[in-house]
Amino acid sequence: MHLLRAGDCQGFILRGDYWEQVFTGPMLVPFYMARYQEWRADNPAATKSELDEAEETLLGTPDAWATSPVGRFLRLSTESADFDDFDELILATDGARLTKERAAEVEKWLSGLRAWEKENSDTRAARKVHDDFTVIRVLV
Repeated sequence: MHLLRAGDCQGFILRGDYWEQVFTGPMLVPFYMARYQEWRADNPAATKSELDEAEETLLGTPDAWATSPVGRFLRLSTESADFDDFDELILATDGARLTKERAAEVEKWLSGLRAWEKENSDTRAARKVHDDFTVIRVLV
Protein backbone atom coordinates (compact mmCIF):
# COMPACT_ATOMS: atom_id res chain seq x y z
CA MET A 1 0.00 0.00 0.00
CA HIS A 2 1.27 3.46 -0.87
CA LEU A 3 -0.24 6.52 0.83
CA LEU A 4 0.40 10.11 -0.17
CA ARG A 5 -0.35 12.86 2.33
CA ALA A 6 -0.93 16.54 1.65
CA GLY A 7 -2.32 18.92 4.24
CA ASP A 8 -3.34 17.74 7.68
CA CYS A 9 -4.81 14.30 7.28
CA GLN A 10 -4.18 11.08 9.15
CA GLY A 11 -3.72 7.41 8.41
CA PHE A 12 -3.84 4.49 10.82
CA ILE A 13 -3.22 0.80 10.14
CA LEU A 14 -4.16 -2.17 12.25
CA ARG A 15 -1.77 -5.10 12.46
CA GLY A 16 -3.19 -7.83 14.67
CA ASP A 17 -4.33 -5.98 17.80
CA TYR A 18 -2.00 -2.98 17.42
CA TRP A 19 -2.83 0.33 15.72
CA GLU A 20 -0.03 2.38 14.14
CA GLN A 21 -0.24 5.97 12.98
CA VAL A 22 1.12 6.17 9.43
CA PHE A 23 2.09 9.85 9.39
CA THR A 24 3.33 11.13 12.73
CA GLY A 25 4.72 14.55 11.86
CA PRO A 26 2.78 17.82 11.90
CA MET A 27 1.81 19.59 8.71
CA LEU A 28 3.66 22.74 9.81
CA VAL A 29 7.43 23.07 10.03
CA PRO A 30 8.30 23.40 13.77
CA PHE A 31 9.73 26.95 13.50
CA TYR A 32 6.57 28.26 11.86
CA MET A 33 4.29 26.28 14.16
CA ALA A 34 6.04 27.84 17.17
CA ARG A 35 5.59 31.34 15.71
CA TYR A 36 1.88 30.74 15.12
CA GLN A 37 1.33 29.19 18.58
CA GLU A 38 3.17 32.11 20.18
CA TRP A 39 0.95 34.58 18.32
CA ARG A 40 -2.16 32.65 19.42
CA ALA A 41 -0.97 32.67 23.05
CA ASP A 42 -0.27 36.41 22.86
CA ASN A 43 -3.68 37.12 21.27
CA PRO A 44 -6.24 34.93 23.08
CA ALA A 45 -9.14 37.25 22.27
CA ALA A 46 -8.38 37.54 18.57
CA THR A 47 -11.37 37.53 16.24
CA LYS A 48 -11.81 35.01 13.44
CA SER A 49 -10.75 37.73 10.99
CA GLU A 50 -7.60 38.45 13.02
CA LEU A 51 -6.83 34.71 13.19
CA ASP A 52 -7.17 34.47 9.41
CA GLU A 53 -4.90 37.48 8.90
CA ALA A 54 -2.28 36.11 11.33
CA GLU A 55 -2.32 32.74 9.60
CA GLU A 56 -1.73 34.37 6.24
CA THR A 57 1.03 36.60 7.63
CA LEU A 58 2.82 33.88 9.61
CA LEU A 59 2.08 30.83 7.46
CA GLY A 60 1.61 32.32 4.01
CA THR A 61 4.80 30.82 2.61
CA PRO A 62 5.33 27.28 1.25
CA ASP A 63 8.37 27.01 3.55
CA ALA A 64 6.05 26.90 6.57
CA TRP A 65 4.45 23.65 5.50
CA ALA A 66 5.84 20.12 5.73
CA THR A 67 2.66 18.95 3.96
CA SER A 68 0.86 21.89 2.42
CA PRO A 69 -2.88 22.33 1.97
CA VAL A 70 -3.90 21.35 -1.56
CA GLY A 71 -4.34 24.45 -3.72
CA ARG A 72 -2.81 26.94 -1.31
CA PHE A 73 0.52 27.23 -3.15
CA LEU A 74 1.80 26.49 -6.63
CA ARG A 75 4.17 23.87 -5.22
CA LEU A 76 2.55 21.07 -3.21
CA SER A 77 4.54 19.62 -0.28
CA THR A 78 3.68 15.99 0.42
CA GLU A 79 4.74 13.02 2.50
CA SER A 80 4.38 9.38 1.52
CA ALA A 81 4.51 5.98 3.19
CA ASP A 82 4.63 2.40 1.96
CA PHE A 83 3.49 -0.57 4.02
CA ASP A 84 1.95 -4.02 3.72
CA ASP A 85 0.67 -6.81 5.95
CA PHE A 86 -2.14 -4.91 7.63
CA ASP A 87 -5.69 -5.85 8.59
CA GLU A 88 -7.41 -2.49 8.48
CA LEU A 89 -6.75 1.05 7.26
CA ILE A 90 -8.37 4.25 8.47
CA LEU A 91 -7.88 7.49 6.56
CA ALA A 92 -9.20 10.68 8.13
CA THR A 93 -9.07 14.41 7.83
CA ASP A 94 -7.71 16.23 10.88
CA GLY A 95 -11.18 17.21 12.10
CA ALA A 96 -11.79 13.61 13.19
CA ARG A 97 -9.12 14.16 15.88
CA LEU A 98 -8.06 10.53 15.78
CA THR A 99 -5.29 8.93 17.79
CA LYS A 100 -4.16 5.30 17.84
CA GLU A 101 -6.41 4.75 20.85
CA ARG A 102 -9.41 6.39 19.20
CA ALA A 103 -8.85 4.45 15.97
CA ALA A 104 -9.39 1.24 17.92
CA GLU A 105 -12.96 2.38 18.65
CA VAL A 106 -13.48 4.72 15.71
CA GLU A 107 -17.27 4.38 15.46
CA LYS A 108 -17.77 5.06 19.18
CA TRP A 109 -15.34 8.00 19.05
CA LEU A 110 -17.00 9.62 16.04
CA SER A 111 -20.49 9.28 17.52
CA GLY A 112 -19.33 11.30 20.55
CA LEU A 113 -17.08 13.77 18.73
CA ARG A 114 -19.45 16.75 18.76
CA ALA A 115 -20.02 16.39 22.51
CA TRP A 116 -16.26 16.17 23.03
CA GLU A 117 -15.75 19.36 21.01
CA LYS A 118 -18.26 21.24 23.16
CA GLU A 119 -16.51 20.08 26.35
CA ASN A 120 -13.05 20.93 24.97
CA SER A 121 -13.77 24.30 23.41
CA ASP A 122 -10.25 25.57 24.06
CA THR A 123 -8.88 23.02 21.54
CA ARG A 124 -11.23 23.85 18.67
CA ALA A 125 -9.62 24.80 15.39
CA ALA A 126 -9.62 28.59 15.03
CA ARG A 127 -12.52 28.79 17.50
CA LYS A 128 -14.94 27.11 15.11
CA VAL A 129 -17.96 25.51 16.72
CA HIS A 130 -16.88 22.25 15.11
CA ASP A 131 -14.44 20.98 12.53
CA ASP A 132 -15.72 19.07 9.49
CA PHE A 133 -14.22 15.64 8.98
CA THR A 134 -14.16 12.66 6.69
CA VAL A 135 -13.23 9.12 7.72
CA ILE A 136 -12.68 6.17 5.39
CA ARG A 137 -12.32 2.73 6.95
CA VAL A 138 -10.98 -0.12 4.81
CA LEU A 139 -11.13 -3.71 6.01
CA VAL A 140 -8.84 -6.16 4.20
